[in-house]
Amino acid sequence: PSQVNHGNVIFPGSGAITATTYNAGITIEYAEQTTVLSLPVLRRLRFPADGNWQPSPQQQARDAAAQTVLAALSLCAVELAAAKGLDLRSRCLLWPDEPRRWELLDKPGTEPACYHLDADAARELLAEAIDQARNVDLTWHDDPITLTPAEKLVELVCRSQELMAKQTDSAEAD
Repeated sequence: PSQVNHGNVIFPGSGAITATTYNAGITIEYAEQTTVLSLPVLRRLRFPADGNWQPSPQQQARDAAAQTVLAALSLCAVELAAAKGLDLRSRCLLWPDEPRRWELLDKPGTEPACYHLDADAARELLAEAIDQARNVDLTWHDDPITLTPAEKLVELVCRSQELMAKQTDSAEAD
């Protein structure tokens, strides 16, 4: 499976470990996860009504509301993922030694403002941002969107599974 980017990566042997010995993993003392949400990039986004963006106070309010929804959605996604537990990879749990915190880099040369946000607070933040966006005539679809893969993709996945099954069968026969 590692040949098709699934499962463990087999590291080449070194030192006393022979080429036929597999390195089952490593132990690390410290890992740091960093998530960056670029507010300057969000501020560049425009959300025109009916495809026509004309500078106006109403359009600026729409843009700000949509940008806020995107920021809140991003924060919510990260917090919901963290609430389920973080894995570096299969069988490699990342366990935080302190609560997650967000830092706002506001002005160069000043200390960042720190915030704590959990999954419930992130959901509330997103709901508030969506309500504000609706107040300036932005739409938000509450119903789930069902995605259906193209037939070519389904065929490709099936072929890949069949190929792996054949390779597994021939390896077991050896």
